[in-house]
Formats: sequence, structure tokens, C-alpha cells
Amino acid sequence: MGVEEDYQKLPGNIDRKSFDNGKLKFIDYYSTPPMFFTKDMANVPCINRYANGHAFLIAGGPSFKNIDKNKLNKPGILTMGINNSSASFRPDLWTCVDSPSNFLASVWLDPKIEKIVPISHIDKKLFDSSKWRDTNVSVGDCPNVIYYRRNEVVDTEEYLFEDTINWGNHSNIGGGRSVFMAAIRILYILGIRNLYLLGVDFHMDEKTKYHFPQDRSRGSINGNMSTYNSMKKWFGELKEVFDEVGYKVYNCNKDSALKVFPYISFDDAFKEATKQLPNSEKTDGMYSRKDDEKKQKEVEEAKKIAQRYTDDDRIKIKEKLDSLRKELDNAKEEQHRILLEKFDDNAKQCFLWAHKLRRPENRTMAELYDWLKEASKHEIESDDIEDQFKTALYESQMEINRIRSTFKECNKRKNEIWGIVK
Repeated sequence: MGVEEDYQKLPGNIDRKSFDNGKLKFIDYYSTPPMFFTKDMANVPCINRYANGHAFLIAGGPSFKNIDKNKLNKPGILTMGINNSSASFRPDLWTCVDSPSNFLASVWLDPKIEKIVPISHIDKKLFDSSKWRDTNVSVGDCPNVIYYRRNEVVDTEEYLFEDTINWGNHSNIGGGRSVFMAAIRILYILGIRNLYLLGVDFHMDEKTKYHFPQDRSRGSINGNMSTYNSMKKWFGELKEVFDEVGYKVYNCNKDSALKVFPYISFDDAFKEATKQLPNSEKTDGMYSRKDDEKKQKEVEEAKKIAQRYTDDDRIKIKEKLDSLRKELDNAKEEQHRILLEKFDDNAKQCFLWAHKLRRPENRTMAELYDWLKEASKHEIESDDIEDQFKTALYESQMEINRIRSTFKECNKRKNEIWGIVK
């Protein structure tokens, strides 16, 4: 069972039956926003996805050849391509209105490109232009595709607010259908409010057709020129509506035949589209920035406090620390002497005792003496350890700890005097 054709909006005074050519099915289908769908007809929330954003719309005009395409790949640049303009540049978004078989299969099959296309295309097959043959792959089989319903009666007052997307007039009421009409509306729904047109020349002749290889017959060229003229009229009326809602559209081709939108150079458009991005960024410190800010405040406060002290204060605290270092060295030598005196013939046992004294397993010094007695039972026979030795060893460790504690307090005082933050 195929997917029903798009809803076709017709003026109230026109008989709907008069437009039935045996192929189109006109149905009264209304969709409230969001107006985009998956192939299973589930709503896709696209409205204002790029709220107040900038975007570049890439059409097929030859002037696109002169654009620095490397800039279009820069961060902050959002692009939408239409039809086979994607042959020259792969966009972020893409749309079409004609048969899917007219466009590159690689675009349809590329999951990185979001395709926004008429819902009537779901069951239509792709064409493989590399092997020049039809495929069994349908649009509905392709990744990253969402769908919309369209209409074929231009109403410039309602163009931005309709529940379907207009792509020009049906041939029975004047014609002039174009994917350009649909793309401008889609981007507005997505939240784009600054749109820059690329390759929008609105002129075609035998020598100037597209910025990608594609021949056109004289009849096709005349048809395109007729559509361009129709759109000039429509956009002339739409410009006032765009201004009212803040939809700013610029043309980056100063020689374009579409004069209704103001000209802006591509370089200036690029600057406008990327000005909200930081010029340079770093990752180092992002996780610790709050701690860094806190430390910076502490450093500034410490410098203020240090200004209260004199050079004489700094000399005195340095002399005190030097004296404590000497005391600590002497206390360690004394403890080493006690150990050597007991274990001069057992270097291993001497080392084990010294190691345990340096690392008493987070026990307080009040418990150290009991720990020494208990440890001695495992490391050395009790008969080999005298109480006098244990007492001397304990007292030496207490002296070392006392000096260390004093040194720590003095060092803290030194940091305050010198304005140092650890």
C-alpha cells in the first residue's frame, strides 16, 4: 500500500475535481505543528531546532563556483543544499521536491546529511548514476530522512504559517514550482533567522546553467526562467512578511537577478554566522577551573597579609626553620645510632625497625610504644629486645615527631609571612 500524495491546497472558489489529472490525489489533510514526520508517520519535533540561527542555502547557480568552500566546513556554519547542488558541496541539510531518481544516490544514503523531503517520496526508488541503472532502494530505506506535506498554491500572506509547505503554483494555476520555495520555508520553521543565499543567480542560458555538470534543453531553460520570474514576484511580496517576523535573507551574489534581498559578501556573511563562537578555546583546566579560581583568591589574600610583615620577620623565620632542620637531622642520627647499637650485626632487622618507625600505620604516638612491643614479638625474639632499648627507641621517635610538628607550624608561619599558598 503506497503512501498517499501530499495535501494540495486550492483556493476556495476552485473546483477540486478540475485539478484531478488522474495521477494526483487531492486530500483534505491538515497537520498541526510539528509538521515533519518519520516514515512511520510519527511527528519529528523540528520547530526552532536552530533557534535564531544562521544558515547558508546552496542553490545550483554557477556563481557558487567562486565561493571558498573550505569556509563552509568551519565550525558554526550550517548549510542546506537543494537538488544536485550537493555534487559540488556536501551540506548538513538537504531537500528536493522532484523525483528522488533525479538526485545523487550517495546523498540519499549518507547518514550525515539530514534529508527533508516530501512525504510522497517514501516509496520511490533511487537511481545509481555511477552504474547508470535503477535500484531497488527506496527513499524510505535511507538513513536520516524526515518528511513533510506540501501544497501547490502560493499565498504570500500565509506562506510562513501554513501547516504544509508551499513549493510554488500548480501548472493549472500558472505554474512556477521550485524547491527553492520549499527550502526557504523549511529553514524558517527550523528557526533560522539569518539566511545567506549561495548560487542563487536566477538566470540561465545556453552557456550558464549550474555549478555542476547537468545539461538543459532550450525548453527547460525557458521553463526555469519563467519560474525565476514568478519567484521574483512572490519574494517581492514575501519580503515585507519576512521583515515583520525578523526573517533576514541576504543574497551573496551581487549580480543575481533576485534583487529583493540585500547583498552581502560571502566573507561578511561568514563573519556574521561565526561571530558568536569563541576565537580560541582550551580544554586544560576546565575541570579544575573553580578550584583554580578559589586558589587565585587565596593567593591574592595571602599577598595582602604578607605585606604586613617586614624583611626582618622573613629573616627570623628562615633562621628558625634552618635550626629545626638541624635538630631533626640530629634526632634521626640519634635514632639510627640506637638501632645500630642493637642490630649492628643484623642490617636487615635494623632496616625493618627503621621502616616501621617511619610508617606506624597511622597509629598515634600514644599507641606507638605498645605497637613496638607487639611488633617485636613477630620480628625479633623477645629475649633479644630489652626494655631499655624499646624505651630509647620510643623516646627518639617522640623527639623526631616533636621537631617535625614544630617545623610544620613554623613552615606554615613562613608561608604566611612570604605570601605563599600551598
